[in-house]
Amino acid sequence: YLRATSAKNRTGRLALVGLMTILLLIFFGSVFGPPPPSIYSVAMAGNLMWLFVILAIWVDRNRKVAQVMSP
Repeated sequence: YLRATSAKNRTGRLALVGLMTILLLIFFGSVFGPPPPSIYSVAMAGNLMWLFVILAIWVDRNRKVAQVMSP
């Protein structure tokens, strides 16, 4: 994705870095963190996952397809 697109503006660059940072923090928190306290907290976190889809759409709208170089 990084090679296939380029930022249209500053938001396209910073939002992608922010999204990647958030996703990496969640990943490492789930790998190295304690188990969830209850099944309800897992369900609540699962219900909020649609926010990442909206954030990814926003990032993608601030990026454009990069120039394709033929071999």
